[in-house]
Amino acid sequence: MFSMLRTQDESCFAPPYDEMDPRLHGRGHDVPLDEMARSTGLNRQQVERVCRDLDAKRRALNSLRLPPLFVHQLRETVSPCAALPE
Repeated sequence: MFSMLRTQDESCFAPPYDEMDPRLHGRGHDVPLDEMARSTGLNRQQVERVCRDLDAKRRALNSLRLPPLFVHQLRETVSPCAALPE
């Protein structure tokens, strides 16, 4: 049990959103690492680490962006509420 107050950012071990947005933008728009470092106040090594972390998270979550796969065709079902008398 943790007694300290935590924000969602801290519990996910991620930088605050206002710091993360420029990094995500730079990564998503192929901004050169040196330019990202200058604009975010990080050094090149830190930017490389951030980019590796973002790439790993995208790979890990890729399956969530895919459409569902069905083993067989689903038949249409009737809502259980439709059978209730009024």
